[in-house]
Amino acid sequence: MTANHNEPAGSSFSTERVEKENAKLIEKLDRLTRRNLAMHSLLVEIGRKLQLSSASIKAAVSSMLAEDFFWDEATQHEFLQTIDISVDEISKTIWLVTLAMRLETDSLVLHAEPLILQEIIAAAVDEVSHSQPHMPIELEIPQDGSLVDVDYEYLKDGLRLLFEFIVLAQPSQGTLYIQAVESRTTWNVNITNLAENTFNMIRRISSFDQEILSQKNWVHPDMILKLFVALELFRLQKVNFKEEESGVTQKTIKLIIPI
Repeated sequence: MTANHNEPAGSSFSTERVEKENAKLIEKLDRLTRRNLAMHSLLVEIGRKLQLSSASIKAAVSSMLAEDFFWDEATQHEFLQTIDISVDEISKTIWLVTLAMRLETDSLVLHAEPLILQEIIAAAVDEVSHSQPHMPIELEIPQDGSLVDVDYEYLKDGLRLLFEFIVLAQPSQGTLYIQAVESRTTWNVNITNLAENTFNMIRRISSFDQEILSQKNWVHPDMILKLFVALELFRLQKVNFKEEESGVTQKTIKLIIPI
């Protein structure tokens, strides 16, 4: 038997192993490239939105300050409403972009500690119900259960952004159902009654599909960034995100959180 002089004795090196590792690196590089392109495109579009909101504020203030016009009380109230709405939009967008940039630069610091998952889910649902009162959400969670080692604020933010994305994407779908079930090693958070378009949108955006990202009239850049940020917050806390289909109509988003 002839010895292989290209491979040290006892080495686990093999051409097949190198090829597999190389394929993984190529796949990772491709995902990072698509992610960077997506983030650049989103930030450009969001920058334009901020300019529009700023222009609305400027127009309203200039109109109110004009000395050659006298605006009645109702019109002044409309101007103030425009300013209030635009400032609120700018504030939320800046918060989202800042969080996205901290995630991109790995400068976000998490403070994980054992917490009650049910309280975090309930708080996220409560915030969404407050901001979107017309969208019914039915929550089914047990009173007791194991603790999870997570950062309260950032897990809540991730859940809220995901729930907001879904309810805004399907305004006529009806009640969104959220159920938390504990298994031996994980909590499973199941989100059901998803419209097919919403489900497919989440699947394509989470894979950084450039075609859907270019369809700006179909999916608002703010919504896409919300989903991106939510997925990153889940990833950093070892929360596994899965899309599941059961039959033709049942579409489920599942979050798997280790205990």
